[in-house]
Amino acid sequence: MDVIKFPQNSEKPVENSNGYWITKWDGVVNTSREGSENSPASKKILNYVTDLLENIVPALNKNFSRLYAKTESSEAKLKSLSLKIEDTHKILDKEDGEKQEELHSEIEDMGSKIDSMEATLKQLNSWFSFAIKNRG
Repeated sequence: MDVIKFPQNSEKPVENSNGYWITKWDGVVNTSREGSENSPASKKILNYVTDLLENIVPALNKNFSRLYAKTESSEAKLKSLSLKIEDTHKILDKEDGEKQEELHSEIEDMGSKIDSMEATLKQLNSWFSFAIKNRG
C-alpha cells in the first residue's frame, strides 16, 4: 500500500474526489463512496487489515505467553528470595538475642565481681585502719 487519503469534504476537494475515498494500492488507484463497505477499495483495506491481524495476533499471543511464563518464573524466584531473606532475618534475630543474653550475663557477672572486689577493698581498708590505730 502506497498511500491512503482520508475522505475529503467540499471545502478541500482533492483532484475531483467529490466525497470519494482515494486509495492507491501497489500503484492502482481505487475510489469508493464514503460509507460504502463493498467497494473495491474498502475490500482491499479490509483484506489488508485482516491479513495483518491474522499474522500479528498469533505472534503477539506467543510473545505474551512467553512473557507471562517469564513473569511467573520471576515471581517464583522473588518469592523464594523473600523467604530466604525472612529466614536470614530470623536467624540473625535469634543470634542477636542470644548474644544480648550472653552480654547481659557477662555484665551481671562483672557486676557481682565488682561488688566482691569492693567488699574486699572495704575489708582491707578496715584492717589497715585497725592496724594504723593499734600500731603504737
